[in-house]
Amino acid sequence: MLNLKISAKLPIVIATLAVLAAIVAGLAASVLSSSALMDAQGDKLVAIQAGRQAELKRYLDSIDQDLSLLAKNDMTIDGLEKFESALASPNYS
Repeated sequence: MLNLKISAKLPIVIATLAVLAAIVAGLAASVLSSSALMDAQGDKLVAIQAGRQAELKRYLDSIDQDLSLLAKNDMTIDGLEKFESALASPNYS
């Protein structure tokens, strides 16, 4: 270092160490906050996925119930039987 007295060097060293400590603390805080934000976004995406999954399941269950009701309906059965016999008739071409 320069030819300075210890009384002049000591404040420079302390100030340099303080600046380095502030830089390290800032970088650490930045990394930690970035990680926390990524975790929060991941949690939000998981919640959205779960909601959409449940909504799709409800939708498909309602379609299944509708199809079950239609399959048991007398009018549907009768209509399909008539359709089948019409296709089997020789006049169909």
